Amino acid sequence: LVLLTLLVVRGVLGEEGAYPAIAVACGVSALSGGLVCVRNAPMGRLLAAMLMPTEAFDAELADLWVEQMQFEEEAECTTAHLFARLPYASAKAFEWVAREERMFRLCGWLLFSALFKNKMTPAPRDARELMDQARSELSAVADRRVAAAAQRAVMHFMSLGPEQEQMGDAMLTACGL
Repeated sequence: LVLLTLLVVRGVLGEEGAYPAIAVACGVSALSGGLVCVRNAPMGRLLAAMLMPTEAFDAELADLWVEQMQFEEEAECTTAHLFARLPYASAKAFEWVAREERMFRLCGWLLFSALFKNKMTPAPRDARELMDQARSELSAVADRRVAAAAQRAVMHFMSLGPEQEQMGDAMLTACGL
């Protein structure tokens, strides 16, 4: 990145060429395990989420990434392109929706939506826990964006089958929705 900056400053690389070059450098950095670029540039984080191999991405690193997120778009992109492919995605989704921090809850609900779109069906006990968490989120409405993500997750859950549809409908009715 330092070299790219010098090339732009010296006029060797025009500003129009700097953006793709920096994006590629961030992607290479992410693939090699470096988080310097990923941490500092939102575009680098988005690209890294698309390119990061899941076998090199452990649960602690997932928590760190969510902790460092600043924008909802980062949560959406990272959840769709990386978190949903992780072998521990379901466990993380349950963990994150139960946390107090807004970005963790948002990522948890987005992750549930992604998993349900991929036809992941939770066990009955997990489904009941999910409905309890959704009821809490939708009743409190502390954050409209997080509540909307929770409601979308419930709608995707309901599309899994008649039993899930009945559970989701009962919960939404109890919330006045």
